[in-house]
Amino acid sequence: MRKQLISAGTKMLTSEANKDTYLKALTYLILCGIEPGTLKGLSEETLSELATVIPQSLGQKDTLAKHLYSSKHTKYILHATITLLFMKGTGADVLCPFCGFSRATLFNWQKRVLDGGWKALMRKPGTGRPYLLNSKQMEELKYDLWLVIARKPLGKRISVYIWKTFGIKMSERSCQALYKKLVYEMNTWDFLPKLIRYNGSELFDLEQDLANCKSIYEEEIFPKKDHQSMDNKVPSEAL
Repeated sequence: MRKQLISAGTKMLTSEANKDTYLKALTYLILCGIEPGTLKGLSEETLSELATVIPQSLGQKDTLAKHLYSSKHTKYILHATITLLFMKGTGADVLCPFCGFSRATLFNWQKRVLDGGWKALMRKPGTGRPYLLNSKQMEELKYDLWLVIARKPLGKRISVYIWKTFGIKMSERSCQALYKKLVYEMNTWDFLPKLIRYNGSELFDLEQDLANCKSIYEEEIFPKKDHQSMDNKVPSEAL
């Protein structure tokens, strides 16, 4: 069963439709620092193609990362590539430091493939209520998350950021759940400080708001009587 799944995964990843993304995923891992010789189970054809692709991609690690996380399909191919390498014998101690995922995540992906085939790695849409933030706002929050999480209380700081930036009210518990979702989706490069879009006064104003997040949360967003009832509810928008 395992050999059949590995064979099916190899065919899926090296098919004409996915081959370019598959090679980009391998190139990205190598540019992150994995030695090509430690990647088990690659065909001679793939190795020869990598030998021509890698020199053209030197210094383009961020560009490749942006491409591989640009859609559900490309992210799926990256995750499937890492899982296939793991199942073919590349150790977690080799993959984890460079691919940005934990050992538990790799074993979880392998189990999902063994239980439900490669399609099980494709992320399913949530069944609960949609998030209050749209995709563009979520990206902006992810972009600034390094600033928001600089100090505690985490949930209130994120709530104040969302209120001041987008004019949307989200409870402390909803923001804590949203934080967990964003961190799960993010990798190390997403936490690098990115101050380019701020000018000095905007950044100062936002830092002031976040420093006073407790009073802003309890006085502007959820005044005491509303705030207590909100925090006793399950955050349906974060399900």
